[in-house]
Amino acid sequence: MFVGLFSFLLVGQAQAGKPEVPSQLDGVQVVGSDAVMGAMESGSATLVDARKPADFENGTIPGSISCQVSSGKADVGAGEVSNTVNKFNGCGDLQGADKGSAIVIYCNGDHCWRSAKGALALKNMGFSKVQWYRMGMNDWKAKGLPME
Repeated sequence: MFVGLFSFLLVGQAQAGKPEVPSQLDGVQVVGSDAVMGAMESGSATLVDARKPADFENGTIPGSISCQVSSGKADVGAGEVSNTVNKFNGCGDLQGADKGSAIVIYCNGDHCWRSAKGALALKNMGFSKVQWYRMGMNDWKAKGLPME
């Protein structure tokens, strides 16, 4: 019981230092795991993993491309989004994506700011159907969904 309580307190302290991402972003559709699974199975969207390359290499949603964002800083201001646009311009896999087709971006979950700023960067780059899997890999893994 003590170990469980101690673990709960540690998790609470860890999350207390990391603010939760916004629940919505202007011009971006928030989607859940069912929509991501459908896009993955049908190939109807480009899937973008905005986590660090090492996280991507340790397992991702099948068919995803890895595109690094500017930072994991809890900030979706103009400077961070602009820096992410610059990073995404160097992501070769993203360069051939159809800007009129759906694109889904994700990171680790609701305390990970990488996909939030990535979603806004994609909008700034002219992608018109940006979808944000806000709950990300933590949700995907917890549901036991496929990984590669």
